[in-house]
Amino acid sequence: MIKIAVGTTSKAKLRILDSILLEAGIKADISAFDVASGVTDQPRTEKETKLGSINRATNALELCKDSDIGLGIEVGYEPIDGILCMHGVTSIVDREGNIYSEQSSTLELPKYFHKYLHDHEDDGVGFHVNDYKNISDDKSWKYFAEIIQYREPFIRESARNVILRYIFRREY
Repeated sequence: MIKIAVGTTSKAKLRILDSILLEAGIKADISAFDVASGVTDQPRTEKETKLGSINRATNALELCKDSDIGLGIEVGYEPIDGILCMHGVTSIVDREGNIYSEQSSTLELPKYFHKYLHDHEDDGVGFHVNDYKNISDDKSWKYFAEIIQYREPFIRESARNVILRYIFRREY
């Protein structure tokens, strides 16, 4: 059994992590910690998002002395070819100081959110998703808005990939 110190207390993120471990058949003991990312609340580059996930993993590992690894999850926003996109990065730091990071695929954010990320540095996307959701009663619109709000596909993809990469690290 692997002991994981996770740098978040978010129930949604922990639920995703639990489901990944269950699906992969990985037995783990998880301890969750509210730790600082050391980056802005709304990271604006892939580099800053990755640094935040590494910092969360490192800080959680330092707090939990009996854990084998620390795991940090960060979601950020980045302009790619002038298009504002959302992505996730999950990192693992082990006791030997090795760092493993994986980034999710990206999703272009609707123009509705661009003004909040550009004009209101402290606001970000999360504060405005409910307003966006209420623009339409269409089921697919709500589905899309919930992906933006809860960010599950980005968290799931990056967390799954880094966990598998770490577990099978001798294969690389």
